[in-house]
Amino acid sequence: VALVARGVPKEDIIRGLHASVAERIYAMATRLRACPPFVMTGGVAKNHGVASALEERLSAGLLLPEEPQIVGALGAAIVGCFGTKSVSGSIEATAPFNGAQDAGLCSDSHKE
Repeated sequence: VALVARGVPKEDIIRGLHASVAERIYAMATRLRACPPFVMTGGVAKNHGVASALEERLSAGLLLPEEPQIVGALGAAIVGCFGTKSVSGSIEATAPFNGAQDAGLCSDSHKE
């Protein structure tokens, strides 16, 4: 509000917000020692300004799913359907998943 009152162009304010979000994500990625390729999921991934600012900050492109806001829910459904097991600190599906065609197919034969 103060920036608007001072006459700062709205485009500059929005660009600053995008840069701020990108900086926070970059800091998290740095702490995790993340390396490309990077995938951005969640509803914010639909915000082209944030995605562009993050690509610039990471000096790398982003893989953006067509519907990024449902990726977490899809992952949870896959885990619920097929189960998980821990292997060397990572989580892997216990049964093969063959893409979107399997997303709605959760028969008991797939569960552990």
